[in-house]
Amino acid sequence: MINKIKLHRLYDEFLKTDLILTKKLNDLGFNSKELNELIKIGIIKRIKKGVYTLNSFDDLFDYGNKLLEQFEYEKADLCFQKCFQFNSDNLNISLKFLLRNIQKKDYNKVLKILENLYSYDESNKNDINYYLYLLRSIVNFPDKYNNYIKSLKFEDIKCLQNNDEADIKNKIRFAVFQGKIDYASKHLNGYIFRTKNITTQNIIEKELLSQIIDIEKSNKKFILNLINAKNYEELIKYLLDKKDKSHLNKKEEYTLKLSQVFVEMQISLSIPNKIIGNEIDIYEAIENNNYENALKLSVEYNKQNKISNRTNFITIILNDICDFINNLSNKSQIEFAIYNIRLLLKQKNLDGTFLALKEYLNLINKSEFELLIVKLIKINLLEGDFSFEKPLNIIKSLAKENYSFDIYQYIQEFYICLIEKKFDEAEIYLNIISKMDNYKDNKLILDLLKVLHLLEEKLEYRTDDIVEKLKK
Repeated sequence: MINKIKLHRLYDEFLKTDLILTKKLNDLGFNSKELNELIKIGIIKRIKKGVYTLNSFDDLFDYGNKLLEQFEYEKADLCFQKCFQFNSDNLNISLKFLLRNIQKKDYNKVLKILENLYSYDESNKNDINYYLYLLRSIVNFPDKYNNYIKSLKFEDIKCLQNNDEADIKNKIRFAVFQGKIDYASKHLNGYIFRTKNITTQNIIEKELLSQIIDIEKSNKKFILNLINAKNYEELIKYLLDKKDKSHLNKKEEYTLKLSQVFVEMQISLSIPNKIIGNEIDIYEAIENNNYENALKLSVEYNKQNKISNRTNFITIILNDICDFINNLSNKSQIEFAIYNIRLLLKQKNLDGTFLALKEYLNLINKSEFELLIVKLIKINLLEGDFSFEKPLNIIKSLAKENYSFDIYQYIQEFYICLIEKKFDEAEIYLNIISKMDNYKDNKLILDLLKVLHLLEEKLEYRTDDIVEKLKK
């Protein structure tokens, strides 16, 4: 009988090369009798005189599993890679190699293994579809994969075995299909614990679900930050992108729906009409546009399930919507327009801000100040001042009948920016001064340009571009 230690040395050598010479086998401790025995039992085969190659990969596969138990992962992976290289139509080898690459997050290899499985094993087509469906939440697939995965129905990923185990597996897979990843992971772990059924397939599924949960935790934190920052435009963009690439769960679908409703309300300054109907749960109340009741139901749900109102996406957005509705109802048209512009600026929704600003200035017959406020907002953006204090103060002051535009305030800011070498901001201030109707083509502008030319050499800044813009 061949010594196990010698066999392991032999396998280690075959991990480095495909062919071994007689001399090397002798160096590993094999005599001629043992060489004949290795050939007889099928572990190696003679290619030509004095040259041998590995013939049986079952023992190498077992050796790889033993190395895993000993935490020698790198060498174990080489075993599985060698086994797959020469025996890629073996299901056990393919699944083990698939698992190891999923655990290492080498998704390029994962896809190649799945493609290989798909090419020769029709009986496992649904399982492969299921792995692809799970991977879609982890990997940014090329379009050819995305389009295929999007077309999958539950029947394409369900377990086709005809036994009680299949029923349990399909409950888990259906939960995944509905986007209930936490639920699926909990029930899979429970099933493995109860049955001690630790198959490679079950561990693959467990690992993929675990990776999705880790990603979802990060995604939830990102979404919560966007909501708390009132950055609903970015949130909508993010969720639509995710919906295009993978599956949104029910909570995410309604987070998207509410965000879109809220942004539309801010732009239109109108509230959707309520629909009369049953409202047993939060989602029915949302569908009926009854946001006050939806908020009440959401808070009750949080209390029953020990969830903080500050971490539930839907609760936070509903609260913002209800505040908006109350302000729209209680404030005058002018007060609410100012409130809405402030809210849109806080959300960094510039398109919405500029649209709301135009409507507000038309409302108070002060449309000539639109350029001034837009330029002040741009200065704040350049300076990283997201309080937008200057433009908001102007917006509020414009509603007063006795408002008077003080151009000298902006001249002073212009000079300060020049001294501090904030030339982009200086250009905007000069543009503000030049574009205000009462001062256009005024001697004041010419004087300022003279100052610029006198200072340009000292400040290392050319004014030609500014002059060209002022001529337009």
